[in-house]
Amino acid sequence: MSNDNLLYLLFLLLLTHLILFPTNSAYACEPRVPSTPQKGFDSSSVVFSGKVLDVKRLHTDISDINAVVFDVDRYWKSTNGHYYRELVVLTAVDDGACGYRFEAGKEYLVYGWSYSYDEGLYFVSLGSRTAPIDDAHEDLAFLGDGIIPTEHLNIEDQIARVPLEIKPLLQKQSPKEEVNMLIASMGIGMAVASAAMVLFIMKNREGRERKGRINRINYA
Repeated sequence: MSNDNLLYLLFLLLLTHLILFPTNSAYACEPRVPSTPQKGFDSSSVVFSGKVLDVKRLHTDISDINAVVFDVDRYWKSTNGHYYRELVVLTAVDDGACGYRFEAGKEYLVYGWSYSYDEGLYFVSLGSRTAPIDDAHEDLAFLGDGIIPTEHLNIEDQIARVPLEIKPLLQKQSPKEEVNMLIASMGIGMAVASAAMVLFIMKNREGRERKGRINRINYA
C-alpha cells in the first residue's frame, strides 16, 4: 500500500473520530453497541454461549491481547461452519481499548467477529452485544434453541494460531481491512494517536521536500 493511500486512510480515521467523538479523552473507547439482538446477530461472525475456563495474556508486536478460553454449550452462528466445544476468542486487555473484561468461571453470551486472514479466529469488543448470561434474556429469547457443539479442537492449537507479529499482516490487507485490523488490535484511541503521529511525520517530510525543491530552483 502506498504512503499516500495510508496517509489518506489514517486521515479519514482521525477525522471520523474527531467528528463522532469530540471529547478530551483521546484514548477512551466509545463503543457503538447494536441496538437489537437482530442487528447484533447479523453483524457478527459467531454467536455462542459458554463458561470462561481461562484468560491468557498474549504479547504481540503492537499491543497485548487476551486469549479467552471458553467451554461452549450452545451456538447460534458460526460462519466457518464448525461448532467446537472448546473455543478461544481474542479481546483487548482493557476496556480503554474496547476490550471486554471476561472473568474465569462466569458464563456469557458472546458475539464475535472473525479475522480476514483466519475465519476460525474470533475477536470480541465492547461494541458488541456480548453480556453475562444472566443479563442476556432479550437476546436469548430472540436466538432460540441453538446448536449443541459436538466437535473438538485443542485449545493450545487454537492459541498457537494467534499471530504475535501483526504488523506484517497489516501490509497484506486491503485498505478497509487495514483500518479494521488497526482498530481491533489497538482500539480507536491508539489508532487515532497513531494516525496523528503519522500525519505529523509525513507532513514534516513533505515540507522538507518542498523546501528542498524551492532551494534547488533558486540556486538554478
